[in-house]
Amino acid sequence: MPEGWLEILKFVGPPAAVAIIFFWQYCRFANQVLTRVDRREQTLLDFVSNISATSATTTEVSRNLSEDVASNTEAIRRVGEKIDALMAKVGDVDVRGLS
Repeated sequence: MPEGWLEILKFVGPPAAVAIIFFWQYCRFANQVLTRVDRREQTLLDFVSNISATSATTTEVSRNLSEDVASNTEAIRRVGEKIDALMAKVGDVDVRGLS
């Protein structure tokens, strides 16, 4: 118990002193429990925060991949158009005499 409580306990008498001591111990115990709960709650909050950050990162990666796929699809489409244009030009050439 804190300093100076002994005088108070002597003043109130044995029955009240016992009640005060039990109440003091109960408060200390409750404080320890609440401290543990706070730590666990903080751990859970950190865990949820990490999940949220991971989710945000995953969403960002997914968005970037979608943009890459769209970009690659566009590039493939342009290459296909060039191949089609070249094939059209080759189709106009008479290749019978080249062999």
